[in-house]
Amino acid sequence: MGLRPEQVAYVGDRLDNDVLPAKVAGMFAVFLRRGPWVISTPIAPERRALTSASTSLAELTAAIRQQGPEP
Repeated sequence: MGLRPEQVAYVGDRLDNDVLPAKVAGMFAVFLRRGPWVISTPIAPERRALTSASTSLAELTAAIRQQGPEP
């Protein structure tokens, strides 16, 4: 796509496998708290600052628009 990492919003339902690696890569990472990982993946206090969290696709869109990557 020819985009820099900071121009990309990465959405995942796992902190360990999706969200934190995307953040380390420089992307805007969103933890979508849906699906089977919701119960087994609590957000530890030290990780809250690393990502945005959303529980619905409607919230996800708003989070990306408000806090997401610059075009």
